[in-house]
Amino acid sequence: MLVLLLACEPVAVAPVQPTPVSSETQPERGDACQRDIPDCEAACALREVHRTAHLDWFDRRCAAVVLGKNPDRIDAASTARPTPPASCDPPYMIDAEGHKKWKPECFD
Repeated sequence: MLVLLLACEPVAVAPVQPTPVSSETQPERGDACQRDIPDCEAACALREVHRTAHLDWFDRRCAAVVLGKNPDRIDAASTARPTPPASCDPPYMIDAEGHKKWKPECFD
């Protein structure tokens, strides 16, 4: 059995000095990031992590609060879709195969 042992000298590494980070050196958020409004804070946090899935929703709510409006009423008004007036005479339709299909908007 042959065993080969090699000895290596350790390499000197310069010690790394940690740089203290204070709140004064951290970049401040822009004007849109108002810490006292939760929706504005959420929009800024989404921007910082580059997630844009719900960004427009939080931006609309933030703008509504900044303008002094109720964000819940703004959201309800923007998402309400007008339904076209249905002709409910008759309250059904006949499809291409001759089957009767009821119009659900006639029974609301």
